[in-house]
Amino acid sequence: GGAGGMGGAGGMGGAGGMGAMGMGGASQPEPEPEPADIPLIQCAACKATVRRAYRVADELRTRQKTLRPTEEQLATAISPICDTGVSAGDWLSWYDMQEQPGRSVALKRMPVRGECGVECRTAAAACQRVLDAVDVELAEALFRNDRTSKQLEEHVCGSAGGAEGTTHELEGACSKPTPLAPEDRPDGPPFIRAAYTQPVSRTAPAGKKKGKKGRVKKGKAEL
Repeated sequence: GGAGGMGGAGGMGGAGGMGAMGMGGASQPEPEPEPADIPLIQCAACKATVRRAYRVADELRTRQKTLRPTEEQLATAISPICDTGVSAGDWLSWYDMQEQPGRSVALKRMPVRGECGVECRTAAAACQRVLDAVDVELAEALFRNDRTSKQLEEHVCGSAGGAEGTTHELEGACSKPTPLAPEDRPDGPPFIRAAYTQPVSRTAPAGKKKGKKGRVKKGKAEL
């Protein structure tokens, strides 16, 4: 079956090292990403990151209505999307790493939010590698807004047997052969449904956490 977040840590810490609290109030060891697994999901994480950035940009345009967001505002909006310690990065806790026949590993969006364990953190690390490589270019592309989400995804991530994409140098990039897990790699931990499925919106005013954006979270699949 699929492998996903750990059940031991109740809270979600940030990529920068925010602590998680256990149910009894005692500090719990914080899950760390598995560096060896990052290339296994780098292609899927790249696509998901670009789609998420595109969605964040769309939401910013909607909020500002007739006032077009600046490139700087867009860069600021997408900068925390790989940080699982803030609500902007909460989308990553919906993902599960799943071992496939042939030793490849898929990154799948689950129907519910999970605990952000080692695999969620690994996905976040793969996400951050994408932003580190193309954050300025991505913000520029979102400002121009002359590509569809799919077109931007292909431009940034590339495709197998096609264009290289601007993240081609990353290990596990989409334009490179699909990396395979070592034969002795153990399956990851099971996906654990999170105790709380309604995250706090980064943009919603106080007292409106169950507003429109919260419903979107539970609606169409967001990648």
